[in-house]
Amino acid sequence: MTDSAANSRTARVEALIAPLRNHHVVVIGCGSVGSHLADILVRHGVGAFTLVDPDTVEAPNLSRSVFRNHDVGQSKVQALSEHLRAIDPSANVCQIAAPLLQLDEDTITDVIVRADLVIAATDDPIAQAAINHRCYALGVPAVFASLYRGAEAGEIVATVPPVTPCFQCAVGNTTTTDAARTKDYGTGRIAAETALGADILTVVSVAAKHAIGLLSGANTPAGTTTLTALARHNLCIVATSPEWGWFGALFAGAAGQFAPQAVWHTSTRNPQCPICGEHPVAPLPSFSRHQLVAQRSEATNDSTTRATTDIPVTGGSFRTLLGETMTKGGDDMGKKLCPACNGSGGLYREVKEQSTGKWTKIRETCKRCKGAGEVD
Repeated sequence: MTDSAANSRTARVEALIAPLRNHHVVVIGCGSVGSHLADILVRHGVGAFTLVDPDTVEAPNLSRSVFRNHDVGQSKVQALSEHLRAIDPSANVCQIAAPLLQLDEDTITDVIVRADLVIAATDDPIAQAAINHRCYALGVPAVFASLYRGAEAGEIVATVPPVTPCFQCAVGNTTTTDAARTKDYGTGRIAAETALGADILTVVSVAAKHAIGLLSGANTPAGTTTLTALARHNLCIVATSPEWGWFGALFAGAAGQFAPQAVWHTSTRNPQCPICGEHPVAPLPSFSRHQLVAQRSEATNDSTTRATTDIPVTGGSFRTLLGETMTKGGDDMGKKLCPACNGSGGLYREVKEQSTGKWTKIRETCKRCKGAGEVD
């Protein structure tokens, strides 16, 4: 397919977004949320995908996903791959028909570290937590999209390490979402419940705008909208039912209100958080994990912070521009590989001083080399 043909598919959105042909998005969970998000992203020009989901397409999935009748019985990753290539035959799509957490750790790391953005749409709290830890440790931006029971509401969390709080800090330890969810993967999680595809798409549209904005960067209208939102809030709850949860009481006195409605929350980083706090803990002791980070940093000539914390855009990285909008205090935390042992034992930290705005190294003993990797 010629470049002109490829460009014609995105002609009506090019004024709002950056060219996304060279971007790679990992979609973990290819059900009702993940399949629609992948569909939107390929239509906006994203050129490469990795799809992760263990399930097969069933007939009840058809009313709430992009799948078609002839897809029934196929793996979701195969069916979604064919769907994406039907829209863009030049799209590069990798398929992993297995649960994320059943993959070996090197494979999980390799999948995530090479992504420009991860879509976490498993709606499984354990899987979402694992994705959160790995994405934050590797510095890869992520959008977490989850549906509540019956698709009466959903939550969207966007994380940009190390600028925003992580997913766990955004959603906290509340039981509201977990209690409202079933135990399944992707579309199958709500297959036994009544839920309109239109309600699911309401939540998906918010997640898609976050994803497109993060990929496009700060010098585009779509990126500016996302940057403005993330500078204040990185958790959005969307209700498709006017009486869902506490929305009825919250909007009771407001004129002209009905569903859908959205509330944007300001989340705060927990200093004790093992993922994004003052002393983050690596999710795994895998040496290959650190090798991959080092290789990616070297490939992009990023000598200050891990390259995967940056989404390249004209005029600077999204992380840098977002950091200028948000606080420049100690919460803007970065991590760097230990210079003595190439990071196989841990990371030391850098923080941005509030007075100068400069990154300052902080002494922290590497867990592996027991002091040889301290930074002066």
